[in-house]
Amino acid sequence: MHNPQEAARQLLALALQLTARRDATLQAWRTAVQSDPTLTTASALPRSQFNDRIPGLLDAFEARVRAWPRRESAASGARRKDDAASHGLQRWQQGCHLREVTREWGHLQLCPADERTDYFLAHVDLGPAVMPAAWRALAEMCGQGVSESARQYL
Repeated sequence: MHNPQEAARQLLALALQLTARRDATLQAWRTAVQSDPTLTTASALPRSQFNDRIPGLLDAFEARVRAWPRRESAASGARRKDDAASHGLQRWQQGCHLREVTREWGHLQLCPADERTDYFLAHVDLGPAVMPAAWRALAEMCGQGVSESARQYL
């Protein structure tokens, strides 16, 4: 049986867990980028420059998960788009190439995905709408991030 109120409660709990695991997610992302032999520019940056606008993007992702099933506000969507564009612009100014930035986004997509997967495995009682909503929110964030970064590059 599908219960939207229960799904919203479960998505809120997931968003709170993702927020609590933010530092671990960012560290996993940095480790993945540093371990990727094709990525040299971003992995050499100090932590604050490496993270850049990504914490804000993760905030927007978590807010989107919390807001389900409501649509994202126009202000939140614009802020997410601006953060993604600013992150891409900063990477171009640091000498990254388009391939590096898109691979970096790929690593960024996998780290919150791993956190979500761990959460889902530990919470087998989640409703059927929870996992698809969380996956969609992450795909939207990363898809827009790649798109906006490429737009800045071009």
